[in-house]
Amino acid sequence: MATSQLGGDFIIDKNDYLHYAHRSHAPTDRPTVETLLQQLRNLQKHSAGAAPKP
Repeated sequence: MATSQLGGDFIIDKNDYLHYAHRSHAPTDRPTVETLLQQLRNLQKHSAGAAPKP
């Protein structure tokens, strides 16, 4: 069993595009909830102004 596996936090849109990646260096190395929420807000702002795909 692997004991050195680390996690991460990722934001991926419905088109499987990776918008945010935080790869943990330690079990306690995590972005704050506010950081993740800000990333989602930024994504929402950019998506609202984007032209629809044909």
